[in-house]
Amino acid sequence: MRFVKCLSVSLLLIVWMVFFPTFSLAQTKTIEAKTFERDTTQPSRRLVYSIHRFADSILQVKRCYSDSLVAAVGRMTNNAAAQIDLLADSLITSAHDSLDTPRIDTLLLVTKLLNQQLLAFGDTSKQTISGPLSDFSGELFKGRNTYAVCDSCESDSDFDDRFEQFRSFVDSLHDVFNDTTTALMDDRKDTFQDRYYTVHDSLADLRDILIENRLNEIDYQRYVATRLTVAAGYSSRTTYRGRDNGVPQQMISPSLAFHHTSGFGIEVSTYWLYQTPKQWDDVAASVSYEFSVGNLLGGEVSYSHFWFSDSSRSSKSVFKNDFGASLSLNWPVLSLSVDGDVATGDASEFTLAVSASDEFGIPLTLHSNISFAPSVTATFGEQNSTLTTLRKGPKGKKVVGVQTQTSNTFGILDYELSLPVTIVLGPLTLSPSVNYIMPLNVIDQSTTKSFVDVEFGINWAFH
Repeated sequence: MRFVKCLSVSLLLIVWMVFFPTFSLAQTKTIEAKTFERDTTQPSRRLVYSIHRFADSILQVKRCYSDSLVAAVGRMTNNAAAQIDLLADSLITSAHDSLDTPRIDTLLLVTKLLNQQLLAFGDTSKQTISGPLSDFSGELFKGRNTYAVCDSCESDSDFDDRFEQFRSFVDSLHDVFNDTTTALMDDRKDTFQDRYYTVHDSLADLRDILIENRLNEIDYQRYVATRLTVAAGYSSRTTYRGRDNGVPQQMISPSLAFHHTSGFGIEVSTYWLYQTPKQWDDVAASVSYEFSVGNLLGGEVSYSHFWFSDSSRSSKSVFKNDFGASLSLNWPVLSLSVDGDVATGDASEFTLAVSASDEFGIPLTLHSNISFAPSVTATFGEQNSTLTTLRKGPKGKKVVGVQTQTSNTFGILDYELSLPVTIVLGPLTLSPSVNYIMPLNVIDQSTTKSFVDVEFGINWAFH
């Protein structure tokens, strides 16, 4: 109805502008013909009436035009707010597995605040767009009062010329008004579009940040937070530094570990060996401390003590203590690590392992994923002749007359190619792995041929 009213006013104004001067003159002549006397005040009254009528009509047209622009801004604002609400719903739906209730509430709250900002900008834009109408109205009324007075006019043509001057004046106001409102409308549209896309991108970025924070929280719980872990591991061929001491045997190793959020941890483990007279062969107790420097550098220091059975045939059974340290450099596409340890017993041996790996994963759900970390490792170390002799004889008894002088050699001990797979299912972690081991410089009873070791680990973390 408002549009029809504005259209009617516009048509009436056009008809008035085209036909009123002629109609007015004809009406005047008719009056003069009837009265046969000239009314000297009639042209001035007609000028005032025409100018006032024309000013009111043009103002009504401009008011309708201004109202239409304000209404357009309102529709644009409301549509944008509705689109933002739909966007928030779609973002939540697409990330329903990744966002918990508090984070969903955060996203909805931010959506509401950003929509309020858009609506407030829309209200400000309405006021800005309607501003030129007030200026137009003020200038129009000033011109109306000015041109409605014509002291120098003496004839009808003088009054008609005066009215045409007013029309020219209105045309100039019309041009200024249209140029101003068009420029303001274009500027507000561009600014509003920029704000809309900023809000759109901000909500998408917020959703990603909330998911990332959620994943970081899960990683923190999994790897950093205080936890108790019950675990068991299996190995198809027990080795130490690529050595099996001539006994290819399987192993099962249950363990219990406690890790504190500060990085300190303790672990107790035992080992069941397939071809050892006393199959529960070893008990080990370890303390460790993990640290990290940002996301790039990490490390660990540890100490372990061993208790082996007298019948143990493990290459490691000649030791009682182990002091270790490791350092890792984690780049986005490659991780490098260096692990060093000194094992002590009747003698000591130093070992240094250098590894390079590349980890990549496949997410399953928020709490589940599969990761692969193929790696290559080179192990360097000492081979102490005293310990080599002890490995050849019964544990705890020195072999007499075999060697009278202790000697050490240092070199490459083995190369290993590994394909570990980690399957995380919430608190449960499965760790199958295939390792290809190539021993080198073997001087004890261990095999010199390359072999494959298949391993499998399972652990459950309690927080």
